[in-house]
Amino acid sequence: PPLALGQEPFWHLFCAQCDWESIGLNRSSFFRHARKLGFSFQVHYIPLHCQPILASALRGSNLAGALTAYQRLVSLPCYPDLSLADQDRIINWLLSLSSSSPGI
Repeated sequence: PPLALGQEPFWHLFCAQCDWESIGLNRSSFFRHARKLGFSFQVHYIPLHCQPILASALRGSNLAGALTAYQRLVSLPCYPDLSLADQDRIINWLLSLSSSSPGI
């Protein structure tokens, strides 16, 4: 994303929200395909109510927004040694998945 004036971010995490149905994949097949290409996508934030220790805890809402985000978000490869060429490969692959739809 564009930087704000004077901003010096520490790029440690960048996520994409995926509409799995529109790209014809599920998260597991996406990760498998990415690994075959040498990409290391991840899921970083698992909602608290999905953590085993809290799964049976009472809560005041169904937390549907947190669950939807968890099901759709993937963390893109982001590390200091990631070359511009690798960034371009990742971007082009993601664009190829979404070329027929705006799902990713």
